[in-house]
Amino acid sequence: MQFHPNFQITPAIANRLLEIEMRGTGTGFYMPPEAKDVALLMKALTKWINEQIKTKELPAPIIAGLAHYQFATIHPYYDGNGRTARLLTTFILHKTGYGMKGIYSLEEYYAKNLQGYYNALAIGKSHNYYFARAEADITPFLEYFIEGMATAFQRVCEKAFSENQKSKTKSREWANENQGTGENIKFHTEKLRELRPQQR
Repeated sequence: MQFHPNFQITPAIANRLLEIEMRGTGTGFYMPPEAKDVALLMKALTKWINEQIKTKELPAPIIAGLAHYQFATIHPYYDGNGRTARLLTTFILHKTGYGMKGIYSLEEYYAKNLQGYYNALAIGKSHNYYFARAEADITPFLEYFIEGMATAFQRVCEKAFSENQKSKTKSREWANENQGTGENIKFHTEKLRELRPQQR
């Protein structure tokens, strides 16, 4: 599509182009900030994240969700912005005590609901960064993000409960098999005490 050299894209034209694009392909497109603005925007985002983590004015999951959305909105790379935003999110959560020692994954949640992920990111009145995308109400994305965290953490709880039940069952079975062998248990207990704490 070619335009006259003096043609300017207004928000109305941009939204109409987006409607045409989405109707034709079933997907939309996003116009990130110009390359000349990216370094400054990323610097501001990094500063904001560090300040928020330090001051703890916002809950860590909200900081992570906002950082994810803003990183994806700035879109600093040609490819891999979503993966990098999710990595940044994971880093923020780990740094602020929500890491759970790495035993959960938000990726699974996103993979199972990929269209929901894209829908949550595609909020705002425009697909263009400069036409109010950066100031959009991102409550729907934060709700999606927090729901993902809750789902991932719930899976961890369910897995921990399941493993705990298995462990209790195995302990009972072992106790039943070794009933009356108090000397054997005493021997193993004494051997365990001989080990350094790191070896136990």
